[in-house]
Amino acid sequence: MDAAALVAGFALLVATALLVTAALRLRSPLAYVLGVFAVGWATVVLLTSALSVVDHWTRAAMLAALLAAAGAALGAWLAVGRPRPPSFRPAWLAARDVLGDRLLAALAAAAALAFLYLAALGLSTPPGNWDELIYHLPRMVLWIQQDAVAAIPGSPSSNLDANPVAAELPQALTLLLYRSDRFVAWFQLLCLPLASLAIAGTARRIGLDRRAAAYGALLFVFFPAIAFQAPTAYVDLALVTAFMAAAYFALGTGNGELALFGLALALATGTKVAGLLFLPAFLLFVLVAIPRARRLRVLGVGAVAVTVGCWWYAYNLVRTGAWEGGMAVDYGQVPSRAPIDVVARFERYATELFNLSGVPGNDRYVFAIAAVAIAIVGVAIGRARAGLVVAGCVAVAPWLVIACHEILVRVFGRLWILVGHRDVSSILPADPSTTVSTPEVWLGPAYGLALIAACYAVARHAAPGRMRRALVVALVLSPAAIALVNAAAFTVDQQRGRFFLLSAAFTALAMGLVVRLRVVAAALGAIAVVALFVGLVHLKGRTMGLELLAPVDDLAAWSAPRWEVQSAFSRDHPEVGRALEAVATEIPPTATIAIARSVQMPLYQVMGGGPWRRTVFLRPDGTVPAEADWVAVPLFVHPRLDLSTWRLLPGTGTGEAWTIYRRVG
Repeated sequence: MDAAALVAGFALLVATALLVTAALRLRSPLAYVLGVFAVGWATVVLLTSALSVVDHWTRAAMLAALLAAAGAALGAWLAVGRPRPPSFRPAWLAARDVLGDRLLAALAAAAALAFLYLAALGLSTPPGNWDELIYHLPRMVLWIQQDAVAAIPGSPSSNLDANPVAAELPQALTLLLYRSDRFVAWFQLLCLPLASLAIAGTARRIGLDRRAAAYGALLFVFFPAIAFQAPTAYVDLALVTAFMAAAYFALGTGNGELALFGLALALATGTKVAGLLFLPAFLLFVLVAIPRARRLRVLGVGAVAVTVGCWWYAYNLVRTGAWEGGMAVDYGQVPSRAPIDVVARFERYATELFNLSGVPGNDRYVFAIAAVAIAIVGVAIGRARAGLVVAGCVAVAPWLVIACHEILVRVFGRLWILVGHRDVSSILPADPSTTVSTPEVWLGPAYGLALIAACYAVARHAAPGRMRRALVVALVLSPAAIALVNAAAFTVDQQRGRFFLLSAAFTALAMGLVVRLRVVAAALGAIAVVALFVGLVHLKGRTMGLELLAPVDDLAAWSAPRWEVQSAFSRDHPEVGRALEAVATEIPPTATIAIARSVQMPLYQVMGGGPWRRTVFLRPDGTVPAEADWVAVPLFVHPRLDLSTWRLLPGTGTGEAWTIYRRVG
């Protein structure tokens, strides 16, 4: 029944999106594909919101609503003359032309293999990243429990209520229909190829040829911060996909694409706070890239779209008096906005662009091993000289990144000393990041090197006029605007790399021109592929189960039980795993569990994986709701419990683990 509901629901959703998008009579097959994505996503948001208003967001009601939407879409499609989708033959011929280039064919094959691996990872292992457990998944389950996507009574954390919901609703739909989190990663997995296609399409519309557009779009897939996001219930990759789809439609023609531009931009704005922060950079690019005759219409539709997309912020304002629902205070994100501090944080982000994310310790020598293989292949195909040059670039890539990082740190540090602020330079990272954690990962070693190559390629090969202006904005000004807004809006922490995914998408547009520098393009492609492979070997909580040159002391999640995966980020505290094992084996899935209030605890660890335990929260005075059979107490919380009626669950309550009590009286 659960599988049938999931299949039926998504079949109706896809049919609705196909029919509505066909009715727009789009000429481009890529516009049609991205339009189906945007319409399908918007359909989920609209139907879920409508049912939530009447507190009737249930599986049966959602299936009925999807059936009604499909019927309405069919009626509209018939009424406008049954228009057919555009022919996909030109797209197929263009793909054949691109894959005729051996470099692009090799990158495309590597990207396909990486995507299949990420899909297997996302769909066959339980979710276990920190933010998934703290608020993404808990809020979805609590919405299902209360039959509405709305504020959660007694919520212990502003994150559960204040974050916008647009990208989480397609994820939550799988939980609602299938009654399990098994397929929660499907949405971000879908976004990975769609974001790449949107980048390629946008590159074509600003004047790049097919091969240049394809090269930049393929390189984007291999940046660790992009790839690591795909098999998760995070929403940052969905946000980037919405923005790049909006950019593609903004550069299009016709009213249909203009409407889809507004739809995609509204979805981006309604996905997370970063959607608002990205707007200046996005607006800068669009104003430069689109023809002057279309600007006024695009700006008008964009203004309406952003207003509509801010609906959850209006809801926050009504509920809490703050548009962001109080998250800034709860999570310590109220930084000093003195110019000196903003500039220092901006410089920190600039240095972080040159990083070794996913390449810890001695595994940097894997690049030298890969270089030997590249040299051998070069000789085998009769391109020995080029093969040796590419191999040399790949072999020294980690040390090139380290050198670039050190140069930036020294330059920025020297400037601060010259103006009499030696202490400010302490914010700059001494060494490039090598993190292999999804929440903390940056864009990897290929990104910084590709930036340098793209600057040269744009200066050397970009045609003058609108194309050159658009590429300069995409390569330099838009990422700089994103970095500046982040520097002004937030404190510096280890998880800020996620807020630079749109920078990667914009710069990938300009990186496409590097394909004309064949040896450089081949070297960057090889560096990106090797870096992602090494990163996936080490991916925290979801390692491959292999070991290269650096030790891998982490979890291979393929056959691990759920409790072990969800304690992977606490491996230094084995008591957490023991407590979660006790929860999994002792608390039945039909139980009602009361959770003590805490801002930063991974609630999902004790909620189950579907069907979920009914969850309530301890009241502000510390009393337990009468319907609760169990109480879960996080670290540093001390509820007032009458221990004559509650018994400690063996295996819990030590170190940093949950403390679990069972009602006995």
